[in-house]
Amino acid sequence: MCLKKPVPKNDSLNDGRTHNYERGRMTLNQLHKQLGALIDKGHGRRQVCIDKRSFQHNLEPDGCVILPVCRTDTRWIVELDGDGCAVINKDGSEHGETTVILGGSSYPVSEGA
Repeated sequence: MCLKKPVPKNDSLNDGRTHNYERGRMTLNQLHKQLGALIDKGHGRRQVCIDKRSFQHNLEPDGCVILPVCRTDTRWIVELDGDGCAVINKDGSEHGETTVILGGSSYPVSEGA
């Protein structure tokens, strides 16, 4: 499945607020707690994806390839077909799914960015 830019939806942890660890120091316990909260909210069978654009570092050309997870979120993602167009349902709406997103320190602050 090919996914495009996330569409904002008020389905994040804690009633619309996302968790953001500015310095990229999320521990395994913090991640476990956040994922547990998502499971408690009924997201246990959701697909987990990485927001690739949010994992950026100035030292990547020098070999810095292990980057920290700083954020968890849920987003509704539109599914794309093989031509790069949105998959359309019979009723004319775009097809997609709610997905758990793991973001890095460059995670966009604005919704859907």
